[in-house]
Amino acid sequence: MKAIILLYVIISILRSESVYSKGTLSEFKVSAIHELLKKGGWNCTDVIEYFIKRAVTYNPIIKALINFNPKAQVEAYDLDASSIMKKKVFKGQLHCIPLIIKDNIDVAGVPSTGGIKALRYSIPNKDAPAIDKLRKEGAIAIAKANMAEMATGDLENSEMGGQCLNPFDLKRTCGSSSSGSCGGISSAMAIISLGTDTGGSILQPASFNGLFGMRTSVGYPKTEGIIPLFDKQDVVGPIAKHLDDLVLAYSIMVDNKTIQENYLKKVDPSKLKLGYFTNFFSTFNITSPKLNNKTYYLDSDIKEIMLNTIKKFKSLNINVIENSLNQTELTELINAIYTITDQDVQTICL
Repeated sequence: MKAIILLYVIISILRSESVYSKGTLSEFKVSAIHELLKKGGWNCTDVIEYFIKRAVTYNPIIKALINFNPKAQVEAYDLDASSIMKKKVFKGQLHCIPLIIKDNIDVAGVPSTGGIKALRYSIPNKDAPAIDKLRKEGAIAIAKANMAEMATGDLENSEMGGQCLNPFDLKRTCGSSSSGSCGGISSAMAIISLGTDTGGSILQPASFNGLFGMRTSVGYPKTEGIIPLFDKQDVVGPIAKHLDDLVLAYSIMVDNKTIQENYLKKVDPSKLKLGYFTNFFSTFNITSPKLNNKTYYLDSDIKEIMLNTIKKFKSLNINVIENSLNQTELTELINAIYTITDQDVQTICL
């Protein structure tokens, strides 16, 4: 595997693409890859090699990945050689779709480190159920994603992968704790990724990277085969550049084919309700045992975008409900967001 990666580095070392580009290939989605395969110009091996090359080229810059899956190319070759492909029939809905998997989620044969060196030799012998469902539909896990150590979101880096940098601006963060899962997708190293979320660990980095990210329901999909942080709040969910791809992945993960059909149906905006706290649109001070004294403020550009978004919702006849909190309520809310007590956080004895 080291020889293969070295070859990719030599081939691509002189490439001058920016980390984020809007070229045709970097804008791939599931349907586009399947269209290429149907036309016969590319086979699955070509597709997987393209994304691995891109990952090898840009990962040293943004540090989105920790380990590559040494069997990814073999799986691609097997799909090309199978009787299914000879008959031009795809294995499943995610045939030959490259995945990046957060490094606290088990992929058979690839270490699940949780971002720490102490677990670098922890190699699972089977996939987590969430991965298993996607791979049965033909998806190929090409790499494990960098993450905050043990998914503790405030750290934003790891012993194994270092600091994940935002592909849009290398001076900024990818967010946390599913940093590499999002940085890898926004820099077009794969089409879909999986992350975990205990208190914003999918939603925040997805937002920072201009992606769709989904915090699923607790226990649905199952979190078996995932290094836990707080099992009462832990979830596993998909991340993608295109909404269609996210919905497809989620529908497979939960074995519900009706999700794809239902999300395309028109919704009566007047039946929707949107609530927000006005406090977060202005500067306020907070005192917290966890955070000490801090001042919060909303960036002016973000504030403008959010206010314009609210105006748009109102123009669509969506019922927008404004709420405000007094200082006591605000303090309690912030503490609730940031406080997972020591007895609740599960620890691993090494």
